Amino acid sequence: MTDLTKIKKPLGMLKKKTRTALIAHNGPIDLYGPLGWAVDRTPIWTPWRTYRAAPTTKPSVDWSALDEKWRFIAVDGDDWAYAHAERPNIYDKQWVVPGGDCFRIDGFLSSYRPGTCDWRDSLIERPEGV
Repeated sequence: MTDLTKIKKPLGMLKKKTRTALIAHNGPIDLYGPLGWAVDRTPIWTPWRTYRAAPTTKPSVDWSALDEKWRFIAVDGDDWAYAHAERPNIYDKQWVVPGGDCFRIDGFLSSYRPGTCDWRDSLIERPEGV
C-alpha cells in the first residue's frame, strides 16, 4: 500500500486503490497549491489537484511568549486551543482542569501552530527550562 503522506501526483493519476484509500482517510488532508502543502479541511476531490494525507503533527508555540505559569497547551474538540496552568484531562470534548486557570490562545498568539493530530492527542507540555 502506498504511504498516503508521500503522494505527489494529482488525484486523477493515482491508482484506484490509492485514490479510494486517500478519499476514505479519516485524518486531515493536505492540498498542494502555489505556496506548497496546506491543510484542506473540506476537500472537493478534484482529479487535477494533488492531495495527500497530512503528516500528523502536534500543536506548537513559542513558549517564551507565554508566562512561565502556563505549562500545557491542548486543542479541544471544537478546534480551540487553550494554555493551561495545570495538566488538563479530557472531559466530554474538552481539556479541563476543574477550577484551574486557562486561556484561549488560537487567534491571539501569533506563534501558535495548530498541528494536524486528533484533538485528543494534542496535549503538549512546556519543555524544562523554557
